[in-house]
Amino acid sequence: MSLFNLDTEIPFEAYKRTIYHHAYSYTHRMRDPAQIFRISKLVFNRAKQEFYNGKFDMALYFALRTVALLDHKETSIDVRKHDKGARLFIKEVMNFVENILSGSELNKQYQEMIKKIRDNEPARKKMIALQMETDTSMTLEDNRSLHNLRRDQLLDNECEKLHEFRNKLFGLNSLTNSSQLQTSIEDSSTLSQTTTVVPEENNIFEKGNISNVEYSLPTGLTETCIHPLNSRPVLYKWSFNASKDSSAKGRGIVNIGNSCYMNSVLQVINVTPLAKFFLQDDYMELFSNVDNKIVRVVNAFAFIIRELFHTETSFAISASTLKGAIGVVCETFDNKIQQDANEFLRILLDMLHSGLNENEGKIVKFSEIDNCKGTDEELSRKYWWQYSQKNSSIITTLCAFQERSCITCPLCDMSSRSFQTTLGVELPIIEGNTVSVEDCLNAYCAKELLSNDSLYLCPKCNKKVNATKQLSFFSTPEVLFITLKRFRKYGDFSNLAKINSEVFFQRSLDLSPFISSNFSKTKFSLAGIINHQGNVHGGHYTSDTIGNDNIWFNFSDERVTVANNPDFRQAYILCYLRN
Repeated sequence: MSLFNLDTEIPFEAYKRTIYHHAYSYTHRMRDPAQIFRISKLVFNRAKQEFYNGKFDMALYFALRTVALLDHKETSIDVRKHDKGARLFIKEVMNFVENILSGSELNKQYQEMIKKIRDNEPARKKMIALQMETDTSMTLEDNRSLHNLRRDQLLDNECEKLHEFRNKLFGLNSLTNSSQLQTSIEDSSTLSQTTTVVPEENNIFEKGNISNVEYSLPTGLTETCIHPLNSRPVLYKWSFNASKDSSAKGRGIVNIGNSCYMNSVLQVINVTPLAKFFLQDDYMELFSNVDNKIVRVVNAFAFIIRELFHTETSFAISASTLKGAIGVVCETFDNKIQQDANEFLRILLDMLHSGLNENEGKIVKFSEIDNCKGTDEELSRKYWWQYSQKNSSIITTLCAFQERSCITCPLCDMSSRSFQTTLGVELPIIEGNTVSVEDCLNAYCAKELLSNDSLYLCPKCNKKVNATKQLSFFSTPEVLFITLKRFRKYGDFSNLAKINSEVFFQRSLDLSPFISSNFSKTKFSLAGIINHQGNVHGGHYTSDTIGNDNIWFNFSDERVTVANNPDFRQAYILCYLRN
């Protein structure tokens, strides 16, 4: 599927301008005229290949990319002065571009897409309307049928597939780092593995520095894990923009049928530093995954981000290419069924990480970590070192942080601590009339008694005991995704329920009461919200995001409006940026 596949009607001239914009929006750092000329030939060959395959939009794109590479006004390097064949080559490329623009093939391809859009429009509108239906508009029999359908589709298949996919994605050891052309040319060549044998722990940490030590409760947490008085927030409702005037709003994304979960996630990511990373071409040099399916996901994602930043036009953005690319890699999303925005966010981050992971394919052997010995700092450093040996990407740089898990035996008081790296936190919603995000964090970090099937085998006592387990933050990320667990399952699927109670959150968040280290960067500012309206059977996702001028906008697929007030009942995922 082409990057320029349309999901909504736009004029032919706007369609061509979109291709031109993306062809010229890429920059490169090459300064060797011979290298520029060589790469230009490769890109132009790709243009001719796409033309031969009947993909005239992509042919025009790669031809214009060739022009951009050779444009000495853009690069300050005139290859014509360094290669005698450059003039004839440039003339050939320009003639190729002119032939596409003056010919009928591109327009015919465009008209075929428009016809398909018009033919599918009634079904698309009907599917979108069904998203808004609630339990009150359905009969008991409708509810039973929908329960059964969702049970079969989600419980029996989707959850299992998602976990299987994520395990597979992070278990790819046969892939190694490969620098790709900045022209998005997908190389399917097989690359050799890189094997690294990691030294023993004592070669990294000086022998004798690790010992059994006493350790205290995490900073800010007490025995009963109650908020310190000065950390509990003021619970109040607030408005996004107050009396601020509206500014230039962003662009919406076409709902191609139950794709609002994807659209809302993309709009929120767009206001994070992660989006700005994809506005530059550096990411193409980081392609580490020889699986072209992942490369297509990364390129399609970058295309959407660049479209969201391209505000000279107001047409809604077509994201079917990204959705199709993701569906090829993870079949859970290869349909028009409403999916969970949180699962999509996690899978998307995993895919981007896999494609840009500089250590992908690195086979590393680790020494086992003794969780009962050493200080927290020593253990966390070991865990992070092991994680970073196999994971290094823009995703881990911006989104990864460590959680401290401490299990304590009630008989001997020995504690086992681990420091797992995660890309977000999912918080339980506690019961109460006035509940805040801080209350949910408090519950997340509360001590838990391990009993029944969860008894802990103490390595010192060699007995299964009712140990206590406590989680806390050990570090914080630049981009923090907080998911409020609004969907709760009681027994079988028929007792699945959505929690619609208000959870208050503010523009600022301080994680210092929940940090069990001396990590000082604990203050965050709210940047985006993903909302879910509806029920357990389905519904509609929207997003609220803050612009560069601190004006908040609401995105409901194609519809973009100035946001008024946060919806504390429907807020599902919060995105905070570290100050």
